[in-house]
Amino acid sequence: MIDHLGHGQSARGHEGYRVVDYARATADFLRKELADQTLTMMGHSLGAMVALSRPSVP
Repeated sequence: MIDHLGHGQSARGHEGYRVVDYARATADFLRKELADQTLTMMGHSLGAMVALSRPSVP
């Protein structure tokens, strides 16, 4: 489970509270932790918007 910036136990920042920011952070995390594994994402409320988002990540 991912704890997005400013939610749950994560720190609060000054930036990065748009859906695309959460999606980018999630994609970065998944690339690092799961590498080439196939996965299914799902979420509720904001998590659903993040799961459906396709950020342009370099």
